Order: sequence, then C-alpha cells, then structure tokens
Amino acid sequence: MKRFIDSFRQKLIVLLIMLFLTLTGCSTINTRWNRAKSANNLQEYHNFLTRYPDSKYTEEALIKIEELKWGFALQKNTQEIYQDYLSMYPSGLHKAEAEKRIESIVWLKAKQNDILSAYKAYISAYPTGQYCNEAQGKIELLLWNQAQTQNTLKLYQDYITNYPEGMHINEANAEIETLIWNESDQTGTKSAYLQYLALYPSGKYIMQANKALAAENAWEGVVKINSEKAYQDFIASYPQSKKVTKAVTSLHALSWASYKQKLLKAETQAKDPEYSLINRLRGRDAVERAYAAMEAINNRYNMNQIMLALIELLPDNTELEYQRGGIGKTSPSAKASAVLIKAGKSAVQPLISYMLYYPRATRSAAFILGEIQDTIATNPLIYVLQHPEIYNSANAAASSLGKLKDKRALPYLLMGIQGKFESLEPSSNKCDTEIGCTHAVIKFGSAATDQLMSIIMSPSTPINSIRNSLFALGKIGVSSESIIQQLEQLLSTTDDYTKKYLVDALDNLRNKEALKKIESQNSDE
Repeated sequence: MKRFIDSFRQKLIVLLIMLFLTLTGCSTINTRWNRAKSANNLQEYHNFLTRYPDSKYTEEALIKIEELKWGFALQKNTQEIYQDYLSMYPSGLHKAEAEKRIESIVWLKAKQNDILSAYKAYISAYPTGQYCNEAQGKIELLLWNQAQTQNTLKLYQDYITNYPEGMHINEANAEIETLIWNESDQTGTKSAYLQYLALYPSGKYIMQANKALAAENAWEGVVKINSEKAYQDFIASYPQSKKVTKAVTSLHALSWASYKQKLLKAETQAKDPEYSLINRLRGRDAVERAYAAMEAINNRYNMNQIMLALIELLPDNTELEYQRGGIGKTSPSAKASAVLIKAGKSAVQPLISYMLYYPRATRSAAFILGEIQDTIATNPLIYVLQHPEIYNSANAAASSLGKLKDKRALPYLLMGIQGKFESLEPSSNKCDTEIGCTHAVIKFGSAATDQLMSIIMSPSTPINSIRNSLFALGKIGVSSESIIQQLEQLLSTTDDYTKKYLVDALDNLRNKEALKKIESQNSDE
C-alpha cells in the first residue's frame, strides 16, 4: 500500500510539473505575440516567426508582414517596388491593385516621354489596358505631327493607311494633293501636268494645271516656229509659265541676231573709212583694237555703223576696267567704253539693245548708259533690275538708275532695298544689289525720305532692309522733328547691330535739323 502511494505521488508531481511548464509556455507565446503586434514592424514579426514557426499566430503574422510590405510599396509608389511585392506575393492580397498601379506608372512615363516607342510599348504590354484607347490617339497625333513637320508624301500615305478613318484624314488627303501638284508644277512638263489631272480630275489646282498644260502645248508650237513674234505672243499669253525665261532668252537671242544682221548688212555696203575701222575693232590683236578705238574717239564717223563693233569689245567687268584703266590706257574694253560714253545719245539705243538681248554684257552696257545719263534708258534699266535671273546685273542697273535720277525708277529702287527681287537673284549678289539700290536712292535726296520712313517703320520689313534704309536716310539728311521722334522710339526695340545704324542716322539728322534752325534764326535777324 505504501509503495502504491509513493508511486502515485511521483506521477502527480510529474503531471503538475508538466502542467506548470505548459501554462508557462503559453503565457510566453502570448506575451511575445502581443509585443510583436504592439511594435508592428517587420523585425518583430520576423523574430516571432523564427522563435515560434508553427504557433497559432503564424498565419496572422505572415499577413501582418504582407500588409507592412504593401504599405511600404504604397509609400514609395514606384514600378520596381510594386514588382518586388508581386514577386514575393504572386497571389497576394493586393495583387490586382499592384498590377493596376504598375500599369498607371507605365502609362504616366509614356505620356511624359510622349514618343511613339513609349506608347507602342504600353500597348504591347497592356493590349486591353485602361489607357489603350488614349494611347492609340496619342500615336495617331504623333504620326500626324511628324507627317506635317517633314511634309513628305510617304508619311501622309502612311497616316492614311494606318488611320483610314482618322481625325486628320481630310487634311492628309489635301496635303497629298498639294505635294503631288507642287511636284508636277516643279517638273513643269506636259506629262507631269497630265498625271496630276488624271489623279485629281476635280482637284483644287485644276485651273492652274489646265493653264500650265495649255502653256506647254503652246510652247511646243512656239519652238517649232522659232520666231520673235511667236516668243512675244507666248510671253504675253502665258506670263506665269515656267517657259517664260526660256522664251525671253530665245527672244533676246533672235532679236540681237536680227539687229546684228542689219548692222552687218549696212557695214558691208559701206564704202568709207568706217569699214576699215570696224574690221580693226574686230581684229584679234588687242593693241590694234585699242588704237582703233582711240581713232573712233577722234573721228566723228556715222556712229551707228561702228557701234556694234565697239559694243562687242565690252566684257562683263567694263565698269571696273574703265575706272581703273581710264581713257589713257590701252585696254580695248576701256577704249571702247570711252568711245561709247563720248558718243553720248547716239550710242544709247544700240547699248539698250545690246543690254537687253545679250545678257553676257548687260552689266557693261548698263554702266555706260549710266555714264551717258540719258533718261531714255530708264525703263530698260528698270527691266534689268527686275529680272536678275536673266541678266545677273541688278547692281549695275541700280547704280545707273541712281545717276539718271529719273523719278520713275525710285519705286523700283526702294523695292530693291527691301530685297523684292532677291528670290530670283544668285545668292552671292543679293547683298550687293541691296547696297547698290541704297546708294542709288540716296541720289534722289528728299524725294525718297517719306518712302524710306515707311520701309523703316513697317513691321514686315526685313532687318537688312531697315539698316540700308536708315543708312540712306542719314546720308540724305532731310529731317523733321516728327522723323526724329519716330526714329527715337525705335531705339528701345531694335537689336544692337541695327541700333548702330539708327544712332548714326539720328546723329546726321539732328545735326542737319540744328543747322537748319541756326540758318533760320540768322535769316530772321
């Protein structure tokens, strides 16, 4: 009996010890869990799971950790942090929202970059995404802007292919028609115009195309006839045709040939010393030609008989050669120039014909006409000034018009200052022409003052034209208080380089105005 009681006592003690240990352990887990929840950070939750990996709080601890990491992702709000979350929790509680936020970030980056590749990358990644329609619209707009910027047929056609019902489809078709028309018109051939008409039988350039086609058909007939009248009629009937320049050149060649033939015929019939002089002027020996020119100066023959021979001695640089060589030099061209200048009015008509019909020597003839100073030459010189694409002698024409000082020329010289003839002129001579017109306008004095002020004050005037006009106005020196006040107002709005011209002009005008007041006071006294 005693042995039974001892055994029972021992078992009871063991049971009590186990119960104590169990109650103590549960109390410790609860305490640890409450501490982790109270701290609510990753470190505490990780420590708890490390110590108690299979406790009743394990699942809740894992959820808490996921929520903390999601909160961290929301705080950072970057594509990379959301992707890290999805990598750790591919089936997580916030998977759908994480994917949606990544898509929004990708779309925002695409909009910020605003380039085709970014929008296409978005559509590729999210073919049914919430911003897919907007991305398509952005791509269409970028393609349209690119087409407008580069303005090529291919890009407009690509736009129409990709967006047959696009928002700019009508504009694209209109631009394609314009490009095809411009190409046809630039080519300027009969087949090019026929091609346009075949593509656009009711196009917006139908009138221009039909007119150009009519000109091409007429030109074929003119070339076959090859007469002065045929070219004159063509120029009068089709002044806007691209063949006008060829028609003018051909007309000049025929007219000069005709004029030359008449003079040669008269020459062969001549029986006086002029015939010998003409042959000497046309000889190959430069010194002999120079002596012949000197003889022509000293002997007043019938100048119409020897004018052609003298004119044919003129090179393109007669102005320079005449100024450098002078009458006393032996240069044949200088001698010829001197003879023609001395001949005066009798040389004007032949020089005008040569100037208009033989563009190679237009500059020489224009210079000599300026030296003779007969206003009969005004209109032909204006014509040369207006057609630099034919004569390339606008500067010489402007200089001579300044010497003539015929008021009919002033509007054209002012146009020259504004570069109105530059689009047709070789680029190397544009500046020279503007400067030449500027110096010519100065010779007109007060008659040009109001027009120069209009050019200076106009907001559409090119800056170089304003500078040249200021230079001319200062040199003319005709002033008034109103002019000075208007120019002073420009000081605060013009650039530094132009301001130098403006200051120089104002100084000249103020000095002139002050001198005028002094003279007025002296006359009153």
